[in-house]
Amino acid sequence: MANKLPGVILYGFELYCIVLYPLALRYSPVSKAYPFMVSFAVLQLIAPGTYFGEEINVKIFIGTLFILI
Repeated sequence: MANKLPGVILYGFELYCIVLYPLALRYSPVSKAYPFMVSFAVLQLIAPGTYFGEEINVKIFIGTLFILI
């Protein structure tokens, strides 16, 4: 169970964000809220990879930058 704990925590955080997203849309325009949500999702995929020792090479880094831009 210990090796699955980060995944369970991130999944719980994702569910929490799904609840908060409609609230964010109430107070800010979609043009600002949606890019923030997508960028967080991309970073959420990269962070566990680096934690578990996955190599982040130049190709992955540039691709991530293009997605975030």
